[in-house]
Amino acid sequence: MIIKNSLAFALVLLIHSSVLYAQDGTLDNSFDLDGIVTLDINNSNDAMKSIITQSDGKIIVAGYTSDMVTDKFCLARFNVNGTLDNSFGSNGVIITTFTYTSIASDVALQNDGKIVVAGHTWGGSQNNFALARYNSDGSLDTSFGNSGTVSTSFSSKNAIARTLKIQNDGKIIAAGHVYTLTSDFDEFAVTRYNTDGSLDVSFGTGGQVTTSFGAGTKNWINSIELQNNGKIVAGGFSNDLVALAGYNPNGTLDLTFGTNGLVTTMIPNTTQGLINALALDADGSIFAGGFSVDAFSNSTLVKYDSLGIPDDTFGVNGILVTQISPEQDGITDILIQADNKLLVAGSTSENSVFQFALARFDSIGNPDPTFGTNGIVKTLVNPNFNQLESIALQSDGNILATGFVDNYPYDIAIVRYSSTTLSTVNQATSLENVSIYPNPALDKLMITYTLAYEGDVSVKLLDGKARLLHEKFTSYITSGAKNTETLQLDMYPSGIYFISIGTLDTHQLFRIVKE
Repeated sequence: MIIKNSLAFALVLLIHSSVLYAQDGTLDNSFDLDGIVTLDINNSNDAMKSIITQSDGKIIVAGYTSDMVTDKFCLARFNVNGTLDNSFGSNGVIITTFTYTSIASDVALQNDGKIVVAGHTWGGSQNNFALARYNSDGSLDTSFGNSGTVSTSFSSKNAIARTLKIQNDGKIIAAGHVYTLTSDFDEFAVTRYNTDGSLDVSFGTGGQVTTSFGAGTKNWINSIELQNNGKIVAGGFSNDLVALAGYNPNGTLDLTFGTNGLVTTMIPNTTQGLINALALDADGSIFAGGFSVDAFSNSTLVKYDSLGIPDDTFGVNGILVTQISPEQDGITDILIQADNKLLVAGSTSENSVFQFALARFDSIGNPDPTFGTNGIVKTLVNPNFNQLESIALQSDGNILATGFVDNYPYDIAIVRYSSTTLSTVNQATSLENVSIYPNPALDKLMITYTLAYEGDVSVKLLDGKARLLHEKFTSYITSGAKNTETLQLDMYPSGIYFISIGTLDTHQLFRIVKE
């Protein structure tokens, strides 16, 4: 196992000399000295597909490693400074072997700190959905499935899981697509599991749902999100169209969503469009990110309301196409920051070499000039090849990105970028006497504060990845008066959250626990 220092290959990013702080999006040199960590596991082919952070700030990435014959689930955990966490697995790395080859695509944390990973495994005659659950030290949780792993078939069809989410009640939803080797007819596929890894027979048919947008069409789910009412939104593509499906909590199509539960969108002046990632705003709006193809591919965002109707206040008729380079671009992940800015990530090709790419936009699709160069950051981790797969926000607002780099065999890469989004301004401010209680909280949270002078206050609830869940804005608060805000928490699962309280000149960040 080799950790490589990539300083020689790091792209130097723009820093304004007129200010005393770094422009958002610069490499964070407190992370392994240069902002970049690469990892080679036993000189094998290694690729990370998903990244999350724990409440203690430690970083988990999930994907696969190969011995050049068989792919295997692979997890690695890093300390906040980018070093491997030797208390996790074997020197920070976990490799899990199913019967045959297996690839992990997504990872999520349970409220109790256990780690759930989803992907697919070859079962001998076909691909199956594959899940594994690990204890916080990286050991397999033997109370889950078959000694910690689950392999699920869809009748005689091949099944590939690409994404997962954990519901408020702890049940696990995995989604992707099913197909047969004799045809090009693929269907959306969703499976729900009980907390012990068994199929939840109250969902769909025996715990499974498949959805087609028409006979003979090719339909894939690449991302799912859970709405506050328990409904499920799935995003991907149907043939050459951006595609969404809405499901009720029991797995039936939500007939109030789109047209009988389905939405397709053609990106104008293109031949193909698809979704790789979804994000839900606090008001239920759906951001869908991926790419569309004209002569080349371009990063593409579509914004819908909670019922799947395009939001024409965003971009052009709800669609924003961005050319990051004159060659190939695409979005693989999306996050909504606490300040409502939209952070997207993927890869871009310049001079036929792919590199990591991030872009940040305001709520209506304008590039954020405070981020990188004209809202865009590019990072050449390796001179040969770089594929960014997933991003996460740390509690301080800094941005983590993971994927894989170098020519085959690939190496794991993690990059950390600076961001001032959640930093508390270190100066005299108007916000005083902040109190948050009870903590831990069950169904509601009380927040009290005073202002030294009249002003406006924004109170935001963020999830453990510092993504915005809810915002309450109060204007013209008088000076010296004690103000009390109430946040309802009963619709959110147990776990770690953050409260951000902001005025014109500062904001303060508080960690809370929802029981």
